[in-house]
Amino acid sequence: MTITKADLASDAGLPAPSKPKKLTKKQKRAGADRALVASVKIELRELITRTLDKGIDEVGDLLLARFFDGKAERYGGDNPENPSLDLLLDECGKSGLHVSRTFLGNALRLAVFRTRLGKESAFQKLDPSHRIELLCLGDAEDSDTRDDVEMFAAESLAHDYSVRQLRQEVEVFRGLPERRKAVGPALDTCMRNLTNHETGELLFTSKDFAGVTAEQLDHVEVQALALKRHAEALVALAQARRAQLATEAPPEAAEPKAIAKEAPPEKEKPAEPLASKPAAKEPSPTAKAGSKGKTVTPAAPSRRRDDAKASRSSAKTKAEKGAAAAETASENDAEARKASPASKTTTAATGKKADAEPGARKTAK
Repeated sequence: MTITKADLASDAGLPAPSKPKKLTKKQKRAGADRALVASVKIELRELITRTLDKGIDEVGDLLLARFFDGKAERYGGDNPENPSLDLLLDECGKSGLHVSRTFLGNALRLAVFRTRLGKESAFQKLDPSHRIELLCLGDAEDSDTRDDVEMFAAESLAHDYSVRQLRQEVEVFRGLPERRKAVGPALDTCMRNLTNHETGELLFTSKDFAGVTAEQLDHVEVQALALKRHAEALVALAQARRAQLATEAPPEAAEPKAIAKEAPPEKEKPAEPLASKPAAKEPSPTAKAGSKGKTVTPAAPSRRRDDAKASRSSAKTKAEKGAAAAETASENDAEARKASPASKTTTAATGKKADAEPGARKTAK
C-alpha cells in the first residue's frame, strides 16, 4: 500500500496539500519578449529565402539529370509526362520531403531555361527570385518565349528592377489588369507587429530603448517619420474615397429607378363589355318566359358578334330589295314614255338612238 502526502497530512491533522494550478497558454506567454520574436521571424524568413534561392539551382540540376538525363529538350517535348517525376511530386510535404510541389516545379523549369539560354545569358545573371517571375511567360521549348525571357532579364539588369517591379512589367506585357493591393490585410499585419496584444498600446516601451545606441536611434527616428508620412497619406486616401462615395448614388436606391425606366409600359386593360356587367335586377320578358326563376347569364361575346352579323345581313338584303324596286320603277317609266305620242316623235327623229332601245325594236317588228 502506497502512503501519499495527503494520508500523512490527515494523520497529523493537517490540511491536505493543494495541487498547483496549471498555467494557461496566455499566462505562460505573459513574459515573452514580443519585439524579440518579431525581429527573429524577419531574420528567419530572409535566411530561409536566401537558402532556398541558393539551393534551387542545385535542386533543378538534380531533377533534370535524374529524370531527363540532363537533356533540356526532353522536358516539355513530344512526351513531357514522366510518371516517376509525378510520383516524386506527390510525395512533397510528406515522407521526409518537406518542400512544395511548386518549389520543385520552379527548380526544374529554371534548370531547363538556364540550359537552353546558356551560361552567358542575362537570365543566368539574375537571382533566382527574379528568374521565377519570368517563368509565367511560357515554356523553354518555345523560341519566342526564350526571346521574351532574355529581353526582360536584360531590362531588369539595366534598370535594377526589384521583384515587384519586374512582376508589374511582365503583367503589363501579358495584358493582365493592374492588381489592386489589399489595404486591410497590410494594415492589420503592420498593427500586429507594433501593438501589444494585452494592453493594446505600442509594443515598445522605455525598457526597449535602454540599450539603443545613437546610430540606432537615428535609424528609428527615420523609420518612425516615414511611418508617420505613410499614415497621413493613408488618411488622405481614405477621406478622398469617402468623399467620392458620398457623391455617388447608393446602389440600393439606384436599382429601383433603373428597373422602372427599363420596364415596358403597362398595357391598359380593355374595357369590359357591357354584356359582362351584372345584369339588372329584373330580367327581360324573354328571360322570364324561358328561365322560370333560373339565373340568366349574360350573352357571350361570340353570340353578340353573330347578332351584329345577322343585323348587317338584314340591312344588306333590304338595300338590295330597294335597289331592285327602283330599277323596276325606272323600266316602267321608260315603257310609259314609249307608249305616248311625244315618245314616238322623238324616236322617229333620233333614228339610231331609237333603234338602240329594246322597246323601239319591238315596235318595228
